[in-house]
Amino acid sequence: MPEENEHRTGRYAVYNGHTYRAFGDITADHFSLIRERDDDPVPEGLRTDPHDAGRSFYVTADRVAQWYSTKWTFRWRDEPFDAIGSAGGTIHGYYTGQQLWLVSDALEQEEASVWKGSFPLSEITDLTEHRTDLLAQWRERQQKLAAANWYQNGTFARYRGHTYAAYPTLSDGRIRLLKRKDDEPIPDGLVRDVRSEYGQTYLAEPDEVDRWFSSKWTFRAIREPFEAVGMHEGEFIGTYTGTNEEFARKYLKYLKQSSPAEYYRTFPVTAVDDLTEHRVDLLARWREEHPS
Repeated sequence: MPEENEHRTGRYAVYNGHTYRAFGDITADHFSLIRERDDDPVPEGLRTDPHDAGRSFYVTADRVAQWYSTKWTFRWRDEPFDAIGSAGGTIHGYYTGQQLWLVSDALEQEEASVWKGSFPLSEITDLTEHRTDLLAQWRERQQKLAAANWYQNGTFARYRGHTYAAYPTLSDGRIRLLKRKDDEPIPDGLVRDVRSEYGQTYLAEPDEVDRWFSSKWTFRAIREPFEAVGMHEGEFIGTYTGTNEEFARKYLKYLKQSSPAEYYRTFPVTAVDDLTEHRVDLLARWREEHPS
């Protein structure tokens, strides 16, 4: 990284061996690489931002070698500062301490409580980088999102390597598969059910699928029982199945006006225990009922 880019707060990504300033977060489909200087290489193979052509380029996280946020801190006269950059042997920073009188003679006031100073690098101590690995966070999030479909209740059928939502009963002796998402593959070789009002239902003979099953997931959190109904942003969504009304009213959210009342809450993965799948093999049951 060039000297004038050292010791700055910000986000950066390494693409094709070069470090670029980056803008975006792990929840987006892509983020932007920025050519801050004229001698920054144009990142090959990336689409440029039409609003900032030649300077900003779109990239996906799976194409970068590193992606991280960084913040530098240091001390001068043993007082703390947040660095905002360094160049030519001088570092600049904002004062973050509580004893302003010890350093006020070397600072400039920018706002009511914002003080900035510039110091020779040779005079500072405890120069420290605080780095967060955004690429690791993105990968962890992708894993959680990929697992989300497995932590929901329903009936499913696996056909040619893909698991589709399915109906729990047969229609004219065939299993009805549902293509519910745009990115799900069309189940080639199956006949579309023209009677379906949804238009994305396909019919499979039981012997054409690898699996057909109903599934329900349960877990415990805060030592209380829940039924999993899916995941959101990497956290479990659970409806309460216990009997402790005081606990439910105090710690959970009210789901709907019904009798009895229903409550739910989201939990991070680390807060969930005894995650258990309760599966019924519908294909095995059908084979038992229809021996060849």
